[in-house]
Amino acid sequence: AGVVWPDAARFPLIVRTGTLTNGSRVRYLLNYSREKLNIPRELTNGTDLLTGRQAASTIDPWGVAILESRR
Repeated sequence: AGVVWPDAARFPLIVRTGTLTNGSRVRYLLNYSREKLNIPRELTNGTDLLTGRQAASTIDPWGVAILESRR
């Protein structure tokens, strides 16, 4: 189904990667922690589809981010 588990992040930061219908790569980041976490730099290239802004370098406790990668 085009889903990849990147090595850049480990529990409690869960990352899943796929492809949107427009061909862009999308990353789903889930923070399963009560602590704010840093997002590995190689995962922050792109736009957060939930906010419409450049991807942040951190993710809030129990947070979710959906990032569309720039080509």
